[in-house]
Amino acid sequence: MASRQTAASKLFATRGRKIAAAITAAFLASIGAGIGARALTGAESVTKNALSGPKAPLQVRPMAPGTFFASGPIGQYYVVPKSEVSSPSDLDPAELRGDSKTNPLNFAFAQRHNAVEGSPQAVRLQLRARGDEPVTINAIKAHVVGRAAPIKGWYAVSGGCGGLETHVAMVDLDSPQPEAHFQDELGAANKNITLFVTRTDIEQIELQASTRKAMVDWTAEVFYSGPDGDGSLTVDNDGRPFRVTTETASDGYELTFFEGWQFQREHSWDGNGISVC
Repeated sequence: MASRQTAASKLFATRGRKIAAAITAAFLASIGAGIGARALTGAESVTKNALSGPKAPLQVRPMAPGTFFASGPIGQYYVVPKSEVSSPSDLDPAELRGDSKTNPLNFAFAQRHNAVEGSPQAVRLQLRARGDEPVTINAIKAHVVGRAAPIKGWYAVSGGCGGLETHVAMVDLDSPQPEAHFQDELGAANKNITLFVTRTDIEQIELQASTRKAMVDWTAEVFYSGPDGDGSLTVDNDGRPFRVTTETASDGYELTFFEGWQFQREHSWDGNGISVC
């Protein structure tokens, strides 16, 4: 836990020279906008389209599940439909072989059994600028593109109480207008955070998208300010929306390792959600 907190502190450390550069650029941009507002009015929509397309000064890449450890006490877990596997006791023992360092109920397991990531879903974004001038990240919003009844199945988590490993932003998909709200090391809202990137100064943001009511399909939109103006980029799961389901309609198990992987039924989580810390 100490190592995670140290890493988090480094990630949230202020980079003075870069912030000063970003502020200066924003100030000069505002002056230029005021002088040329009338001349640019007719071309505004064309400019926004260019800044939001492939030529945008910002690159945003979702990291593949299984290539990172999700921040927070629960991490990544998957809800398995009972139509696929009725309970953990019906799993093929071969799927549970391995040591305590490797969770067998991983992304590959989820793909084999049509499982859906449970709430909160961890979506890790890697952001970098195409050029050397800083690009400021202004906001991230979520767009719900589909809702359905939650999966009725089962899930298993191996809980802990670790710290943040990167910038974390919470997204409530049950909200009428979901927006990402950054958190500090203690989990409180952090409204003062300033994020900007260059070609070599790359940032990671982990979106923790939650729902307690449904199975939700959603995409993210990243708003930014670049050298030539403001724009936004839509982020999805390789052409498909991200998908997450609430765990409240499913049976919960705690996953532990003692001479092999063990499942302990947690009835207290039923309908209430997971509680591990």
